[in-house]
Amino acid sequence: MGKSFKLKCLLVCLPLLFTSCASIVSGRNYSIRINSNPNGANFEILNKRTGYVVESGVTPKTVRLPAGSPYFKKNDYIIKYSMPGYDESTEYVNSGIDGWYWVNFAIGGLIGMVIVDPLTGAMYRIPVEYVDTTLNKTTKK
Repeated sequence: MGKSFKLKCLLVCLPLLFTSCASIVSGRNYSIRINSNPNGANFEILNKRTGYVVESGVTPKTVRLPAGSPYFKKNDYIIKYSMPGYDESTEYVNSGIDGWYWVNFAIGGLIGMVIVDPLTGAMYRIPVEYVDTTLNKTTKK
């Protein structure tokens, strides 16, 4: 094998080592529509791991949430709804491994698999596009 062939192989294979598939294809933030029935409920979104409120507002509203945090930490969320005259309600949104993350393994993207995707949080994805809850009228007097 000549030097030219080895150089060509190196030039073809080198980019694969630095690929970070989930970061490129999916990103790290996901838009989620927060709805309630009836509309106009107050909501707070808490990061389940840290307990911090990451977003709040009144339904309906679209929010952008990161699926993961550095390093190998997924973000799961608790959504708490409240509205006068209605019982409080809670919904959960859980992140999971993004399928594109495994493409790093398949094509030899070691840097993407252990550094880039985990550092950006893109190795995780939020599998829902909307969260909808129905609030029940309160029976407390």
